[in-house]
Amino acid sequence: MKKRAFLAMGFFLFLVGSGTAGAQDGLKMVSGIFQKIEGGGSGQPAKRETVNIADIKPGAVLAYVITYRNTGDQPIKNAVVAHPVPEELEYISTSFVKGGDSQAAFEVSVDEGKSYGDLSRLSITQPDGTPRPARAKDVTAVRWTIQSGVGAKEDAFVSIRGKVKEPTP
Repeated sequence: MKKRAFLAMGFFLFLVGSGTAGAQDGLKMVSGIFQKIEGGGSGQPAKRETVNIADIKPGAVLAYVITYRNTGDQPIKNAVVAHPVPEELEYISTSFVKGGDSQAAFEVSVDEGKSYGDLSRLSITQPDGTPRPARAKDVTAVRWTIQSGVGAKEDAFVSIRGKVKEPTP
């Protein structure tokens, strides 16, 4: 029950200011949790189905999809969208889709969003004070910079894939 409550409360979004003043006001965010469901037979593609939080089991691989829409009449250039990875998920990957346009850069954080960078360049300080290279399981947040911008009245999607961790006692 504790895990379900955290998942329900832990999936939240925040928008970081972008290139123009007031850009946050025009960008509406909607999110959903999906689980990849394999096709039923040969030649059938895999599909995604919405997951009921009560049905999420440890080991499940989820896609947390964030839809954003520019509700304004002007494009929003270099929009920045950031999202924390809940403690109960082990980060796997991220993606960006915008009408076939993939002009978005993403960075990850291993310090709860205080700083971002390419995972291969980040490190974790171990209890003995020595650094080690950061790994995917250390990722605590993801930030996308949508370089191509978000056109007026346009929708686009970003997602985080993660595996539900086993509960800790």
